[in-house]
Amino acid sequence: PHPDVSGLDPRADRVLFIGQQSEATGMDFYSLRYELTPLYVGMIGSWSLGEPYDGEDDWTEPMDAETWRSLVYASDYTHLYIYRADERFVSDFGACFEDPSGIGDDTLFRIDRSGGTAVFTAE
Repeated sequence: PHPDVSGLDPRADRVLFIGQQSEATGMDFYSLRYELTPLYVGMIGSWSLGEPYDGEDDWTEPMDAETWRSLVYASDYTHLYIYRADERFVSDFGACFEDPSGIGDDTLFRIDRSGGTAVFTAE
């Protein structure tokens, strides 16, 4: 699955990718990046955020919600695409969203910077 990005402009819009506890190979990220070309799809730190899930988790970037929100605010991403979200992501990062109940797999959000911080709003 991938988001409906038909309303996005490849010259102006950039998509931030989250694939919480996604495949360690990055296949989900790189496949979506290819499928959405010419839109830019990237990440901040990694595609999976928070505390590592176990001792073999090399792909989850240790980061809290406020650090992530600050990095997103300073970035030039215009949208957030959540390929995969789990309960821990919702619990740890839900405060960054206008409506945390809308967080789920295969969801697209607009990044709103109008209040001096980054807030993710359903697209």
